[in-house]
Amino acid sequence: MKNSVQNLLKRINYIEAEVEIQKQILFSIPSDNKKDIEEVIQKIAHSKDEIVKLREKIEAISPEEYHKILKIEEASSAFKKIAAEKKFTAVESMSTEENCSILLKDGKELPCLIKATDAAGNWTVITLDGDICHFSHEEI
Repeated sequence: MKNSVQNLLKRINYIEAEVEIQKQILFSIPSDNKKDIEEVIQKIAHSKDEIVKLREKIEAISPEEYHKILKIEEASSAFKKIAAEKKFTAVESMSTEENCSILLKDGKELPCLIKATDAAGNWTVITLDGDICHFSHEEI
């Protein structure tokens, strides 16, 4: 079951990347070329519909994983807002670091999807469960 969800997530990621490419194509089409604009918009709309269907499949296969995905998406959105306010000096994620985690002074290691530090040395992280946590520089 988990393997099926992972395959669906990979497919969604692929489609989302394709949508981004189509958006770039859309912006490069001259505004008087309505036929090409409409074709690209239709491709984007079709891709977004496909993403919705794949997400529905994930929800049917594993409601727990589906809700975890939603929680991570919400955390990601909140993290972007925090980043705009805090002006992080460094940001690392699982996609850029082999071991994305922070080590607390109490010896506990906290694996992260993303971690960021601000100029004061304070940390903001998104955990693997989609929780946003804040740590002062004294805790790390």
